[in-house]
Amino acid sequence: MQEADARRSVRIRTNVSGERLIGVVDLPSEPGSRLSDLLNAPEPFLHVQLVDDTAAVAIRKTSISYIEALEEPPMSGHVPLGTFHSVVAEFSPPVQPLRGELFVAATANLLDVLNDPRPFVNLRNVVVIDSFEHYKFLAVGKHQTRLLRF
Repeated sequence: MQEADARRSVRIRTNVSGERLIGVVDLPSEPGSRLSDLLNAPEPFLHVQLVDDTAAVAIRKTSISYIEALEEPPMSGHVPLGTFHSVVAEFSPPVQPLRGELFVAATANLLDVLNDPRPFVNLRNVVVIDSFEHYKFLAVGKHQTRLLRF
C-alpha cells in the first residue's frame, strides 16, 4: 500500500516511429524525480497506460522520436548555470524535423551533452518545422535522431 501512495504520475504525448500516443507513466518514487530521469534510466522499455483505451503498452525507448510531459508535477530547486544552443533535430522518416534550444551546462560543451550515455536530450521552445506544432519542452530520443544541426 505504501508503494502505491509514493507513486507520482505524469501524462505524456509521444511520437513513436511516426505514431502519436497519449498516456500516463509512473515516475520513480524518489523526491524530485522527473520524466527525464525515467527516460534516461537503464531499463529499455517504458510502461505507458493509454488514456484513450484501457490498454497499457510497453514502448522500447529507442523507438521514441520525442516525448512531451503534459502536466508534470511541479519541481523546485536550483537553476543550473549554462547556455542554450539553437539546434535542429532531423529524424529518420517519417518524423518532421524539430527546431529548439538545447541546454549545455557551464562545465560542458555541446558534444559532451550529445555524447553522454543518456538516451534522451531535453529541448525547450520546440517547433515542428513546416507545422503549427510547438512545445514548451520535449525529450528527444538520440537513437531516432539522424542529424543534429547547430
